[in-house]
Amino acid sequence: MVRKSDIALVFACVFGVYLAINWSFAGPTYLQDEIGYLANASFLAGHPIDGSSSYHFGYSLFLVPAFWLFSTTAAIWKAILVTNALLFAAAFCVLFHILRHFNESRIACLAATLITATYPAYVTIAGYSYSSPGEIFVFLCACAALLWAARRPLAGLSLFGLLVGFIFWVHPTGMVIACAAGLALAAAVIGEPRRALPAIVSAAIIVAMVLLYDRVLEPAVMTAMTPEGFEPRSHYPEGRMVLSALTSPSVIASVVMRILGQLGYLLIATLGVAGLGLFALQTYALPRWKNRAHWRDARAPVLIFALASLAAVVAITAVFFATVNSNGPHHLMYARYTETVFALPLALSVLAVPSRSPWRFWPLAVIPLFVLFFVLIDRVGTFTNAINVAALWPSVFYFRPYPAIWFAIGLAGCVAALCLPRRIRLAAMVVVFAVCIPFQLKWHRTSFNITSYPSGLPELVAQIVPPGTCVGVDPMRVKGMTDRDKERANLYSFYLHRFDYRRVNAENWASTCDGPFLSFRQPAELASYGAVPLAREVRSQLYVYVRPDTLGRIDAVPRSMLRVDGTVSGTRLVGDVPASDIAAFVLAGRQEGEKIVTRGRKGVLFYGPFAQLPAGRLKVTIRGDVHEAGGAQVQIASQGSARIHKQVPVGDFGGGVIAIADVVLDEPVTDLEVRLVVTATSDLAVKSYRIELDD
Repeated sequence: MVRKSDIALVFACVFGVYLAINWSFAGPTYLQDEIGYLANASFLAGHPIDGSSSYHFGYSLFLVPAFWLFSTTAAIWKAILVTNALLFAAAFCVLFHILRHFNESRIACLAATLITATYPAYVTIAGYSYSSPGEIFVFLCACAALLWAARRPLAGLSLFGLLVGFIFWVHPTGMVIACAAGLALAAAVIGEPRRALPAIVSAAIIVAMVLLYDRVLEPAVMTAMTPEGFEPRSHYPEGRMVLSALTSPSVIASVVMRILGQLGYLLIATLGVAGLGLFALQTYALPRWKNRAHWRDARAPVLIFALASLAAVVAITAVFFATVNSNGPHHLMYARYTETVFALPLALSVLAVPSRSPWRFWPLAVIPLFVLFFVLIDRVGTFTNAINVAALWPSVFYFRPYPAIWFAIGLAGCVAALCLPRRIRLAAMVVVFAVCIPFQLKWHRTSFNITSYPSGLPELVAQIVPPGTCVGVDPMRVKGMTDRDKERANLYSFYLHRFDYRRVNAENWASTCDGPFLSFRQPAELASYGAVPLAREVRSQLYVYVRPDTLGRIDAVPRSMLRVDGTVSGTRLVGDVPASDIAAFVLAGRQEGEKIVTRGRKGVLFYGPFAQLPAGRLKVTIRGDVHEAGGAQVQIASQGSARIHKQVPVGDFGGGVIAIADVVLDEPVTDLEVRLVVTATSDLAVKSYRIELDD
């Protein structure tokens, strides 16, 4: 019997903690993934948008009310955070209900549920618009439906089929979860042959749901979200390519390594608790399931579904990243997909009474096996995306791209933990969970500040044209354009979702789009199309172009924008470049609130903003605080910093000014930089800087 007070406790704890931890985040961070789901939600809420992608729209359905209820992106984003917290709170209430069928102690089930809720990947993913909250909730509901099927076979298995089919609407891994569901349905029929017809109905519903999405709904949505003359965006490989790649021995070896990497990651993340608990479960279950009578136990299909789903997602994740040749350290143990089906196995592991068999340590063998494969294959990149290994606590202490070292540290931690009494081991696991969460939040905040902090561009567009007006986006990539620059255009599909935001070729812009045009191309290239530059982002090369008659209506541009003088001759800055924009160009420092501060490292504190300026006089003023200049210098440079136009020392000039440089440009420049070079002894903070042209 499940008490309402217990459900209320779980709901309140999860919802309150998850929302409080992530409330400070102000928008999407990973602009391809998150914008894919947000664009789907915006379209489904009735806003026309060029946002077709291969990201499934099941999770986006949960976000649609946020776009219906609120008009500002700030309010919509907070509503999304509330939605994620609600999904997780509901998911863990369902998890508690499931656990009560496996253990009679409500206290033990409450403890297992709340311990699982502290898993860092769950706590921190709630601050993003990833599909994980939706997939975890629907998966656990499907497990609960299997339990209900013991009393109401047709209703329970029909609901199970609907939920499993909907998982595919949420994420492509739903395809292999559907295969795992087939095993669970077979187990249900073995236990109770009278469930054969309900199981067939359930399987038919799953197939119908998958086909409906794949053949009807997704093509229709992608067509509606793609402007005429352009192709939908897709990032998943075709099935034929995957199958052909699997004929290569090197790819097969890479798949095996990644399977071992994911399993090793889960063991290390839980200090071996997951391995020990699942070993205890199979030690208990296998002898009993040899007796057919035990297949009638309603819990048998649930266990098979949960464990088969885990194995299937591990396998398909390994195959996917091996065939697309993704070799970042996080790709070798990529856990974000796997963790969507890990909550129930983890909670059952916490509940399980550990076996005393000497074989209980055998799951740890996957860790040295992974290291062996890693050493033999030895192909790994240098960038680690921490969000995809959120619970890998060794990386918190040693965040360098050396997976073998992470796993060696993790193996030592697991062996030590497994020698501890059960309660102390579980407490130690919660401690390492808690260690990972602040690191993930810092990673999230830093990533947002560097790549995703919006400028005043949406505010500027709103000054030019009303909502509903076309805002054109140049589809052409230019030389030197980075992936970060490209994703700036994706970012504004969210902040400008109330506009008709879509790709438009420059030659068609004047005749087909009545609003501004966003492009990374230089003014001289677009002058023949009637495009006049109005402003440019500080932190990127993204220009806002308008028609000539628009210029007179704009007196000043918002923060974080460079004002263009309306010709190809140059740009001028109106207002200061704040720390939030300088953060995109920081090297030997870090952002702390509204300041960029040194951290005892020699090098360039910051650079940028690569402004295009005409010949003439200009003045650069930097504001901040100086505790110890330590020989710090400000350089005004161009030509990729090869030409230094002026170099001045940093000091206290009064009024919060720490450097002033008067510069004469004898010819136009296209990439003016303000570079602050510090030494290891420099102790200073920069709040903003300003570039002024002397007319």
